[in-house]
Amino acid sequence: MQGAFRVNILRRSYLLTGALLFLNNLNAQAGVGEDTVREIESYYDSQVEYCNTPYRPAYLCSGLMIRGTSTSGKFLPWQPSPGTLARGGVPFSYLRSDTKFGLAWGIKGLILAPTDYKKFGMSDLPEVLCSFPLDANTAMRTDKGCGDNVDTPVEEKSCESFGITTAEQWVGHFGDVNKDETRQCGFRQVGAQTYQSASHFYASVKAKSLIRDGFFNRHNEVLLGTWSDAENLPILAFYYVDGPNQNSGLAAAQTDQWNWVVNAGHTFTPIVKVTLPDGPQKEARFTFDPQDQATCSQYFSNVRWVFKDNGWSLAVTPSSCATNLTNQEYKSAAIELLRQYRDSVRFNQQPYGESLAAQIKCLSPYFKSPREFFLEPWRTTKGMTDEQIAAVGCNP
Repeated sequence: MQGAFRVNILRRSYLLTGALLFLNNLNAQAGVGEDTVREIESYYDSQVEYCNTPYRPAYLCSGLMIRGTSTSGKFLPWQPSPGTLARGGVPFSYLRSDTKFGLAWGIKGLILAPTDYKKFGMSDLPEVLCSFPLDANTAMRTDKGCGDNVDTPVEEKSCESFGITTAEQWVGHFGDVNKDETRQCGFRQVGAQTYQSASHFYASVKAKSLIRDGFFNRHNEVLLGTWSDAENLPILAFYYVDGPNQNSGLAAAQTDQWNWVVNAGHTFTPIVKVTLPDGPQKEARFTFDPQDQATCSQYFSNVRWVFKDNGWSLAVTPSSCATNLTNQEYKSAAIELLRQYRDSVRFNQQPYGESLAAQIKCLSPYFKSPREFFLEPWRTTKGMTDEQIAAVGCNP
């Protein structure tokens, strides 16, 4: 396996037969997590200058857009903060094996999928506004974070306005401003699918690798435009940073995962641990541990269609993760089935489907037994109480 992100799936031996169901669920989660790590590894390892044609910037198919996030009661981590909404730009870092760094902002955050590899239901990567080889104090810059730094006595401009279009030219200009990160210029013309945009973004990537001495630990900064479709943001994974604060980072990442998967109703999105390199010759590592996860990756280990009671039913076998569901998870379990089977002709023949969560809630006390249960999406539970649903055997 090439390059840097090493897949460190933590494997454990379980000697007690009573732990078999738990192990099966860990294996299911490990499968999803391992797939995600391999996917991320391929993006990290890719050092392309552009995607497919010289007109498509490299961020469309390679690298990792990562954003360190904080926990706030006023907005969710995948929503632009009030400050970024006011400015019009949201800061990210772009992590790739040829533009790596030793320190990131914060102790946890999220990773976005490149547009060329977005999954079903994901929106495109938000518009890329500008790119800086180093952290540029963009919160104090004009033009959505891409322009003049109001904290400095001189006016900062885009690299293009100085005639700077290559990494080598940027390094020369950086020396001219005494290697002051707050005065660096940013590549402004990187958002379109043009030859200029692709070459200027790659210049920003390359420039970071040319100034390693004393700046390796500094992360770069890429400004994305604020987005309105937060619920479809292409989140590939949540992460926490390996280090002295990793326990706090993990706990916060678990809250983010729960809110995204359970409360917001998305498919399982794994939590991974990021270990950043401690030197230019080292590589970042990405680790998935099934026990870090706060949500189920799979509520049902087996599902099949059965024709009974004059209608098609889903015969489901709960996974070990479904043995102790919370009120919020009934909906998540139903969404898992809806996403898998809503396009089936058999499912589309059913006039309802809204009753799945109520049926799952009714049957869930019996899920501790690994056997099949029948869910009948053609039945409705509208206007019924939990007691009334239970009185008719959970299939009203």
